[in-house]
Amino acid sequence: MRDSILKNIVSIELRSCRNCLLLPAFGQLPSLQQLYISKMDYLEYIDNYFPGESPVRGFPALEVLRISKLPNLVGLSREEGRELLPCLHQIDIRNCPKLTLPCLSSPTLLNVSSSSNVVPSSISNLKNLTTLSVHVRDMVSFPEEMLQNLTVLESLSIWGCHEIESLPDHGLRSLKSLKRLTIDHCYKLSYLSESLGHLTALEELNVSGCPKLVTLPDSIKHLPSLAIFNPAFRASSPAKFFGFGDPSNRSSLCMLKTAVLGSFENRNNGASADSSLRTQIQIQLRLQLQLQLRSTSLRSERTGERRKDKRHRNTFFSELVFVVIDWYSSLSLNLL
Repeated sequence: MRDSILKNIVSIELRSCRNCLLLPAFGQLPSLQQLYISKMDYLEYIDNYFPGESPVRGFPALEVLRISKLPNLVGLSREEGRELLPCLHQIDIRNCPKLTLPCLSSPTLLNVSSSSNVVPSSISNLKNLTTLSVHVRDMVSFPEEMLQNLTVLESLSIWGCHEIESLPDHGLRSLKSLKRLTIDHCYKLSYLSESLGHLTALEELNVSGCPKLVTLPDSIKHLPSLAIFNPAFRASSPAKFFGFGDPSNRSSLCMLKTAVLGSFENRNNGASADSSLRTQIQIQLRLQLQLQLRSTSLRSERTGERRKDKRHRNTFFSELVFVVIDWYSSLSLNLL
């Protein structure tokens, strides 16, 4: 097929070929960059073509692979170990319950939507992923090996995993480069382990649609790089979580720059709790900003003198520059 009339084609989409057993030798097309395949009931492999006995670089220019609703797909290539997909950047997988991913070094972005944990179990074979999105509706727990080897992963999104109750503990510990973590609509998720504290590179944390998650581990308060925190879950005392009124938490989250607090819900106290939270945030920020200004003034008056008074160091939220509470949109304008 390398010398066929299709040699200059860059994109192919095949859908609803229900009785197709084998695909043509698309892997030999030198210019093919995008391949979309969906709704083929009997297809087992994407690549079946092996000319000669020497290894052939399959799909030499393919950058994006999207496969959907292939119930019997078990692999990308029938022959393991064959050099395959050297330029592949993005893989989108939807409802391919039998698929096992091979070891590939080129993909950096993977989107998985499935009803089976077969694909998640082999995600660790893509060790150079930087962005991962996982949506597995019926999976009760994540395979412990799912996040292993993903040492360069920077963004992880877990959404619509309705049955899971917790995240893989040891897997989280290996995500040394993770900067963004999003957990969305995991209805039974009730627990996040202290392993979250090992995500030392984490800059942004978003939690929403998890009605059974009422608190976060203490270790999250000491993440050195966390700059954006967007929690949206039911909490009996959101102010207490942030350390308001607790002197032991004065150094917690000291690097936080953006806190979006709009979706906290107190089911017991209603509107009075909302007003109380607003008041506590205003008072706390006024005090800390005053301390910061006062500390700056004292330093300028005592040029060259090193201050030993730790009361003016690492003040809680000293770097906070933006606060949003959905119910009180003017709050950020009235802090001072």
